[in-house]
Amino acid sequence: MIKFLTVIIIGLILAGIASGQMLELNQIIDSVYIRDSLQKSRINDLVISAESYQRKLDSDGNIKEEKKFDKTIYSFDTLYFEEYLTYFKNGEKQSDSERDKEAEKIREKQNKGESRNASTSPLEIFYPDKRSGYSFSLVGIEAESECECYHVRAKSKVDKSDFFDGDFWFDHNTLRPVLVEFRPAKMPGPIKELEMSLAYDTVASGIYLPARFNLRGRGKALWVFGFHFGAEELYSGYRINTGAAQEFFGKEKNHENQDL
Repeated sequence: MIKFLTVIIIGLILAGIASGQMLELNQIIDSVYIRDSLQKSRINDLVISAESYQRKLDSDGNIKEEKKFDKTIYSFDTLYFEEYLTYFKNGEKQSDSERDKEAEKIREKQNKGESRNASTSPLEIFYPDKRSGYSFSLVGIEAESECECYHVRAKSKVDKSDFFDGDFWFDHNTLRPVLVEFRPAKMPGPIKELEMSLAYDTVASGIYLPARFNLRGRGKALWVFGFHFGAEELYSGYRINTGAAQEFFGKEKNHENQDL
């Protein structure tokens, strides 16, 4: 019954889109939540290939050190795991043992909440149980990534590092997410500035997934020494509901779930 009513609601919203009528803010928020939750119900087995870069930068943004990882992301039901395949440091391939050491460091940071992984979605703030922590405003309709988009701004009401302020662009015709630019509501630890962006792409009929993640920030260690850093992830090779993730978790029972 609930799913039937949801289809009716989103049908009415999409009818408004098709008529060229500009949606109100609450309609956009509701339809983003409905569409994203419906997509989650359609996908329970997902495998993604990713190129991941971690960079130390100078004050002008030039790369001082770069670590590159090729990895495969597995997601099945509530399980999530990132398998690191290769590791390059400043263009030189490192040993498997060095790869495993670096992967463990990354997982420890993720488990402590010091960094994010692809299992976390900024779209979750549009869900009813998260909305109370944010105030939303409709900036207008703007061109973004070669399409007309609704620009929605979210401001956190909570001054914590696991909340964020963000700008969202949704396709005016379909309300699929196109781009999110966001930053923590409170900078964590020694970090003084942190800007992130997540671009989406349609990878199958009606299904959108992350295509590119970028991060850039600066901080200060011991209140004296400044540092700059960046990160980037490029996603490709999406395998949706093929059974590959379920097979992976079935074979690799020793892998701990990384879903945060």
